[in-house]
Amino acid sequence: MNSLSAQMDFQKEEILDHPHWKYIDTYTDIKSGRSINSRPGFKQMMADCEEGKIDLIYTKAISRFGRNCMDFLMTLRRLKGLQVDVFFQNENLFLFSEAGKFLLTFHTGHRQNNILSSNNFLLHNKVFPLCLY
Repeated sequence: MNSLSAQMDFQKEEILDHPHWKYIDTYTDIKSGRSINSRPGFKQMMADCEEGKIDLIYTKAISRFGRNCMDFLMTLRRLKGLQVDVFFQNENLFLFSEAGKFLLTFHTGHRQNNILSSNNFLLHNKVFPLCLY
């Protein structure tokens, strides 16, 4: 928990120190799981985006934003429709940038492949959607 607290303090300071950003809130999910439905902090953040309270989300890494490929991409499309950009600190990447679109597609496909491999899913004769942003 100390690591999480230190990480949140660091990120909050980064936001407060930026001249064009305003800190709104910290949204956390301690036991997140793979689905957005099991993440109350994430769902509250999305509600705040839809209410117009947020126009930029600052997150540590792509991998922390979403674990399920389809949830991840649907959320990013939803945010884009709301004109809410996302900054991924570890990757130094904004969602709305051209590099962001390419790298997010790559990371999502790679991560989904790792999830499928690590869970020993049997993939014979199955059709899985290709996740492209």
